[in-house]
Amino acid sequence: MDPEKIESPEDTRLPIADHGFDDSTKVQMEATDNEDEKNKEKHRESIDRIFVSQYINDTDNEAYVVTYSKENNSVLGWYVNIEKNKHIQPKSDVYFQLVDRLKKSYYIKSYILCKKILLFFYWGEEDGDNYCLIDLNSNPLSNRYLELKCPYSLTEYNYVPPKQDIGFLPNGDLIQVTIKDRKICKFCFTNKPNKTVSWEYSHIYDIEIHDLSGCLICQSKLFLFLRNSETLILQFNLSTMTLDNQYNILDTQPLRYTFQAIANKNQTLWATDIFSGIRIFSMESGMIYSRENLYYHEVPVKFITLKYGLEGLIVKVLKENKYRLIDPYQPSNVIDITGDIGNMNDFNKKNVITKLNKKVSIDNNNNVCVTDWLDESRLQQLTNISNKIDQDSSIYSFSTLKFIQEMLKDIIEKGIDRVIPEGGVRIEHEVNEKEWFLERYEYEDHIKVSKHGDRGTSYIFNLRSYILSFKLLNNRYLVLIKGSGINIYNIEDMRCQYIWSNNEWNDIREKIENILYFEQIDNNDIKLINYHFKKLLDNEFNDYRSSIPLSSIKDLYSDNIINDTIGLSKFGSELLKLWNENDTTFGWENIFKPMVIKIINDRKLFIKFGSEILKITIKKNYDDIVQQIIDKIIESITSNSGDYKNTLLPFISLNLPELCQNCYSDFLIKYMAYTSIMLSPNCNSISSSRDTSLNSYLNNCIIKSHLGSNYFKSISSLYDRYLNKSQKETRTISLIVPFPQIFCEYQDDTDTTILKKMITGLKTIMMVPKKNNIWNEFLYKPKKILFCNIDSNNLYNWWNFAAIIDFKWKTFGWIYYSFIWVIYTIFYICYTLASTALSIADFYRGSLYKITIIFGIIQLSFEIRQCLWRPKKYFTDLWNLFDVGAYSLPVIISLYWFISKNPPHWLMAISFILLSFKFLLFFRVFSSFGKYFAIIIGVAQTVFPFLVVLFFIILGFAQAFFIILRSIEVNDDNDPQNLVTKYDFVNSDGTINNIIQPSDSNTNLFNWFPTSLLAVYKMLTGDSGSLSSWTFRENPTMTFLLVAFTFFTVIYLMNLFIGLLNIAIADYNKEEEFLLQKAQIIAEIELFYMLPSQRRDNKEWFPDWIYYDMPVSEVRKLINAIDNNKADFNYPPFISNELRSLVAIKDKYREEKLNETKNELINELKKHIQEVLENNAKKDKANANDEVVEKKENDDQIDE
Repeated sequence: MDPEKIESPEDTRLPIADHGFDDSTKVQMEATDNEDEKNKEKHRESIDRIFVSQYINDTDNEAYVVTYSKENNSVLGWYVNIEKNKHIQPKSDVYFQLVDRLKKSYYIKSYILCKKILLFFYWGEEDGDNYCLIDLNSNPLSNRYLELKCPYSLTEYNYVPPKQDIGFLPNGDLIQVTIKDRKICKFCFTNKPNKTVSWEYSHIYDIEIHDLSGCLICQSKLFLFLRNSETLILQFNLSTMTLDNQYNILDTQPLRYTFQAIANKNQTLWATDIFSGIRIFSMESGMIYSRENLYYHEVPVKFITLKYGLEGLIVKVLKENKYRLIDPYQPSNVIDITGDIGNMNDFNKKNVITKLNKKVSIDNNNNVCVTDWLDESRLQQLTNISNKIDQDSSIYSFSTLKFIQEMLKDIIEKGIDRVIPEGGVRIEHEVNEKEWFLERYEYEDHIKVSKHGDRGTSYIFNLRSYILSFKLLNNRYLVLIKGSGINIYNIEDMRCQYIWSNNEWNDIREKIENILYFEQIDNNDIKLINYHFKKLLDNEFNDYRSSIPLSSIKDLYSDNIINDTIGLSKFGSELLKLWNENDTTFGWENIFKPMVIKIINDRKLFIKFGSEILKITIKKNYDDIVQQIIDKIIESITSNSGDYKNTLLPFISLNLPELCQNCYSDFLIKYMAYTSIMLSPNCNSISSSRDTSLNSYLNNCIIKSHLGSNYFKSISSLYDRYLNKSQKETRTISLIVPFPQIFCEYQDDTDTTILKKMITGLKTIMMVPKKNNIWNEFLYKPKKILFCNIDSNNLYNWWNFAAIIDFKWKTFGWIYYSFIWVIYTIFYICYTLASTALSIADFYRGSLYKITIIFGIIQLSFEIRQCLWRPKKYFTDLWNLFDVGAYSLPVIISLYWFISKNPPHWLMAISFILLSFKFLLFFRVFSSFGKYFAIIIGVAQTVFPFLVVLFFIILGFAQAFFIILRSIEVNDDNDPQNLVTKYDFVNSDGTINNIIQPSDSNTNLFNWFPTSLLAVYKMLTGDSGSLSSWTFRENPTMTFLLVAFTFFTVIYLMNLFIGLLNIAIADYNKEEEFLLQKAQIIAEIELFYMLPSQRRDNKEWFPDWIYYDMPVSEVRKLINAIDNNKADFNYPPFISNELRSLVAIKDKYREEKLNETKNELINELKKHIQEVLENNAKKDKANANDEVVEKKENDDQIDE
């Protein structure tokens, strides 16, 4: 962060006469200054609060602070000096009374000071919750109050999380965020008014995110909260309006009313208490360092940073009114700093702590002063102070450092001497029954370890030097400072666990031995030795370090850092760097492999070093470790462990090119298959969409608003009302692509083959810059892109890859492609007019040819870049051959015209064929055309071996016919003169004249082998006219060859060829073939048409995450197919319980349909039952009537 630059009073204050004011104005200003001086004295005597600049930095010689007096109802600006060891009288600057705006009772809730602009939120009796903006830069006679003028005002206060917020960027720009309107208003500092109160907005941005619950601004970062089943926090960079990171909080506890959002000096960490307890986040990796509710009754106050990079977080214990300092990376490490606070009521009011461990306070003279605050050595204690188990098990702790510091100080104080007496020393410990003895010998000291009471059987360590100091650490480690270095022995394991020395120590070793053995006392040597030990205390063992240094690489075999979690956490990067720089397998099995496995199996270590380990193992081809890392990432996805999942996913994405290039495609496909259906973190319900197929988008984005553009609004409203309304809505679900930051990258090519040298020569001819040139990043060799490097086209049938292609095409692909198409169209039209228009003047024809040459060379330059990138691949791609021909031939013909004015017509004809076909190829990006191009090329590649077989068969028959039908002698049977047609002409007098048709090269096509080959090809198409000059009876061999050729080739092979074409067409008539073709086009655009800065900096084109919507019916079909083993996956995808529940249970539309169908069936069943009952009743009634009639008849008969 650049320091906040504020001009000193000497630079800003000018004599009154220099302003050009009249005399009355000068008198008024002088009176005002005199009154201000009196008021300043009253203000200084009643200061209640100090406001410190938000971006204050220790590199500023002068920093700006503002004091506030409740009694005097005023603020006073101060220039204070924060340079070390330099006390300069502070300078008061601007005095301003708040009576014009704040007259009645009020209190200040929070504040921000930046670029001499003071913003504070307050509650007042008249205004309620409100804010006040004061400009301390403006002219004394002008109104210092500023009013923000924009269409969206702050009206929603006292919400948790906040519904609105205001902040400042380092350059002084003011940012206002309102969740109600989903708008961000930027007020540029350069547009700040000097004489008026209205500060008009410069830009307005739309937040295109729904379901927002709150926002927080912390320095240059914006945090947006989404409250669903999980709480999702989105982190944006307000300087670029791009998404930096996102965090998932698995917390169903209610949000707290009190909240803070603070960041450290370097903006790598931020903390908040808006959830149930303090949460500390890494802005770089997205990791949450404190997930447990350890600090439910605490709130974060301030991050403090030391010059050596150590961090501490001050928290306030609400119930106990105490303050603690915690280690943000290990939140369980806590020390109480209540005693360092001083007056509790003045802390962070009249005693303000800066992020650089400075205290800004009021001295006895009522001036603002800056002093050092917390003793920096206390911050070192955070490393292990609260974790006794780690402290005992790790030698890389702060306690070990302090322990060795005391031993070194003792040596400096007492001087160099052999501390082991003649009879030796017994080390008293309670670890085990082993007895440890330090024994003195003439040339060196020894360590002897034996069983209790049995010194005969022992193990001896030859130290090869003299012991200068020894102590027992934690009743577990024996620490020795020898003439050759520092050793630490593990008493329980009976081995040396730590060996350390540096080059300077090796230089003075001989001097120490001369003093102790030969007793050669040299004062210069003694001074040099003492200087050496003092230098150790100033460097490797100084007070600002958190642990002892790492053992040297040659001594790592005896180092137990593999099982030391704290040591690995501190020195993991250093160890991995040593391993990466080591080109041999030295130490792999004994040191690095166990260390890597330990890191992989430790959650925190794996998050910290996993990506680096994966990169190194890929480079060194350690397949088993790569497999373990990928399995671990898959396991993390399965466990649904919140931030752990989101942190591990980029490991694969950032190493995709290396995984593709190093034959790890199977591992990669396993990961891709497993993550092919991932529910979006902020999707908790099924939505409606008018897109009936896959629709990719950037969900978390901020774009510049078209505020005031009624034209665009009217068009949009018309589209939504009429055109878009006609489309049928589809129930969709939101999924996410698990490949953050996927784009092409560039790398240096270190190959030294002949091909490399040739390419280097061509680059020299093309004036390609050298490696150290800034343009090399654009023109140097790119890496392979994911799209063109996976060995299975089925990947493009997976939704993730289809979503990537769809997103890239909609964001930038169509723009670049349209531009390329327009350039080619101009090139095509100019060449066509110049070559075909007959009635055009040479001047205009020449101008058209010049345009053709210019545009052709531009397009050829991109083709040359592709060729230099990968020559073998370039020439094996059929599209590239068409491109080269379509670009180069018109250029050649244009140049030929300037030379001879008459270019060859045959060359022009070929050029127009290639130009037309190339123009047609531009349509392959459209699905309706592209699938046919995919079929044409795919089928051709499939049947190419069959065509080779067919060619050699035709070649054989052509040779056979050539042998038997060619003319060997003059006037033989096959002589063209004897094969021509002869005519007899009868004259009127009865005489007959013979007329012979002249012969030519077509008379006997078999007389020359190339034409013989052409004749056989014509026979393949059914044209056997080339054999009509011979009779079949007189030429039985020819007849046999004709029958064999027509049956075997024309009938059998050609029908077989047609069948193969049908099969190949069915194989290539698929959507993924079109997507693969489109992906290759996008890859060329990224690699050869796009600048590297566009790939790195444009988060809208290359976001961290890509989202896409799929119809619920399609998702449900795929899940059912996977469950029934009917899906085309080498590895079954992971389907979360949330996705299953969402698709199967929470589909309200489906439930409504099922309920509707069920109700219809029930109603039909009821109706049917009612009809049956009614029919039965009618039948019963009819039967009863029949019975009555029958009975009556019987009775009548009886009566008769």
